[in-house]
Amino acid sequence: MGFLWNFTSYGNMLAYDFQMLAIMRMLFGCFSAFSTPICYSLIADYFPPQKRTFANACFTAASFLGIALSAASNILVDKIGWRFTYGICGTYGLIAVLLVLLFVQEPERGRFEPKKQEVVDQTIASIQQ
Repeated sequence: MGFLWNFTSYGNMLAYDFQMLAIMRMLFGCFSAFSTPICYSLIADYFPPQKRTFANACFTAASFLGIALSAASNILVDKIGWRFTYGICGTYGLIAVLLVLLFVQEPERGRFEPKKQEVVDQTIASIQQ
């Protein structure tokens, strides 16, 4: 997802007309919409239930911090133009994607979730009471 997300930044930089720019912005929105549920799913697999609240709070805070820092891009637009600003943002994003691919391992899916038989046993026990 991160690669596709940053691809749209380069697409914005290379846009030759309004239609291409609009398509790149729509693709950016689509890729952004897909990334949030994926992140929450990964948080559930990386952190045990007692630490998930803090992990979700950090993820949400990072989103708002990114929005606040995006104001710095206004300075870049003023200094070097909007095309090169998109290029710089895309480059830093691709570096981040590369770092994630190199250093973050895929978690075991559902390792903190109760096993199916445990849930069945608990359900049966609650029904029998």
